[in-house]
Amino acid sequence: MRAPRLAVPSADPGAPSAALVALGASTIVFVAALSTREGALISLGLCVGLLAFMTVLWGFMAVPHVTVAFVIPYFALLPALKTLVSSQLGPTKDIMIGAATIAAGLSVIQRRAAGRTWRGDQPLLIITLLFMALYFLDVGAGLSGGSRYGLGWFHGVRLVWEPLLLLLFGLSVRDPRRTLRWAAVALIAAALVAATVGLLQQVVGTPRLISLGYSYNAQVRTISGHLRSFGTFDQPFDYATVLAFGLAGVLLWARRGAATTMAGVVIVAGLLVSYVRGAALSVVALVALLLARKGSPATAVALLAASAAAAVVVVVVSTRPTPGPVVQTGPSIYLTLNGRTRSWRTALGKPSTWAFGRGVGLYGTAAQRAAQSRQPAGTTTPPPATATDSGYLATLSDVGFVGLIVLLTMFGRILVLLRRAIARNEQLAWFGLGVVIVLILDAALRSSLTGFPTADIAFLFAGLTLAATHGQDHREAPVPGRA
Repeated sequence: MRAPRLAVPSADPGAPSAALVALGASTIVFVAALSTREGALISLGLCVGLLAFMTVLWGFMAVPHVTVAFVIPYFALLPALKTLVSSQLGPTKDIMIGAATIAAGLSVIQRRAAGRTWRGDQPLLIITLLFMALYFLDVGAGLSGGSRYGLGWFHGVRLVWEPLLLLLFGLSVRDPRRTLRWAAVALIAAALVAATVGLLQQVVGTPRLISLGYSYNAQVRTISGHLRSFGTFDQPFDYATVLAFGLAGVLLWARRGAATTMAGVVIVAGLLVSYVRGAALSVVALVALLLARKGSPATAVALLAASAAAAVVVVVVSTRPTPGPVVQTGPSIYLTLNGRTRSWRTALGKPSTWAFGRGVGLYGTAAQRAAQSRQPAGTTTPPPATATDSGYLATLSDVGFVGLIVLLTMFGRILVLLRRAIARNEQLAWFGLGVVIVLILDAALRSSLTGFPTADIAFLFAGLTLAATHGQDHREAPVPGRA
């Protein structure tokens, strides 16, 4: 009788190679040696940055489930860390997104070297790359003879590309099903922590928050005498959106139990003290998805339609012309003395620019970032900026109706793929659908498509969900007790 042969595990093409680790180590050693020669000016910051970059890159390649589970809560905590610890922590998110991008590229190369092909959705990949190309080429500015490839263009491309690069990383990640489960738990935990902090802020009060380092009318805001909680974020609007992401997980995926119920109660209470009207639309949409999950599609469709209609009404009402100077009250919110200013005509420009837009970075968040970059060091007064009423409006200004159609097509393709996954009884697809629906509604009310961390978290989670639930080969048996 032949003795059984020992199974020798083959090399995993998705695992990081020794060459990658050696390259990172040698680069850091080289920079450290160079710093001793040139002085300590570049030794600490550059070496720490390179070490962090190589560590995160290795994590995305070797243990993506652990790294993603760390990145999502870190993105949620970063705004508070920048305010309470050091503003120098801001670029760490760019380091992580850059590492995720390189990890996605290395994953594609390794698959080709192993003779395997990417089995994801090709149409979604093409649509996403087309949308990114429209921003990079800046066709609108070229046709109108405007300035191209300036500082505003750089910020516009960066703000749009970074969330989409995380989407592409999620689509290409190794072991997507395991990574998605860890990401789901991390997202719910991040929302729970933020909601707890938001509730504590109501107890602490406005004066104490300002003494801790927060700024009035920047993070600390009131409405009708009530403090608007912002949790670990820079503004109540990001806070409410991420809490809605976490609520989607509690309602549409997490097991029913005492811990889940308590988490849901805390998140809902946190949403209430944000005093953000868009949060009500998100909750209605999530309840609609829950009803659809329970087998009431007609009621679900009616509620979703009502949410969409309400979002349109809010945008139309809030963009009526109002007198007074425009004042920035947050990274993506601009107010006049009587409410949001009307900016549709400013964003769209002349009819000759409607097809491809006025140019990337001339309007909205990117223009504001460019103006801040041009300010002298030590200046605290924010520069004047053009108001932006929604992410879709900002897209119209940047890349015109052509770009908006591509963006809506991308969202439509994501929704179709998630609907197909739900038809195959993929439970986590409900969670992903809830996150995407919340982002779509939120983008109608503010420029959240380029906002950190809401867009980054949503697109990363969407990519992971699609990768884990795409095709029959990734089928997941229903788990008893899942909601």
